[in-house]
Amino acid sequence: MLLAGVAAGAALPAGAARAQSMPRAAEAGRGEAGTEYFATKQVGDRSIRLALWRKPPRGTAAPAGRPPVLFVHGSSTAGRATFDLQVPGQPDYSVMDWFARRGHDTWCLDHEGYGRSDKSRPTNADVATGADDLEAATAFIARETGAARVMMYGISSGSLRAGLFVQRHPDRVARLPSR
Repeated sequence: MLLAGVAAGAALPAGAARAQSMPRAAEAGRGEAGTEYFATKQVGDRSIRLALWRKPPRGTAAPAGRPPVLFVHGSSTAGRATFDLQVPGQPDYSVMDWFARRGHDTWCLDHEGYGRSDKSRPTNADVATGADDLEAATAFIARETGAARVMMYGISSGSLRAGLFVQRHPDRVARLPSR
């Protein structure tokens, strides 16, 4: 595993995210390659591991200054299964692949309790906890990409999580279309 963004053993400010990245090659006919990262959010004295998935721009160079896109899942399915679902014979089924092919740096997150993120705490997937996850994710994305703001797209309860996050941190979001 590679350490991304922060050197191993380096001191981190409270609430900062430590990340590990694991490149994953695209399988034959299964979309673009992506990279898995793990950020950490602090809840009291506990470290909660959050999984992020990234697909960088492909084919078309991203215009300078274009913020990364962060997709925010709802309460039913984790981020990768929602936004990077690969269907044989359907190259545009993955919204992450679609945006990456058009020059966007795309990211999604598995909120605490979902997908490859930490499931060690009893949580009810509430909106406030999801907004806390987005705080750790956007801080990590900023360190990884140098972009201070993201474009955020939430679906279902992901829209609520994203909306609360924007209320808390309007300076970290360039746009928030929701559905």
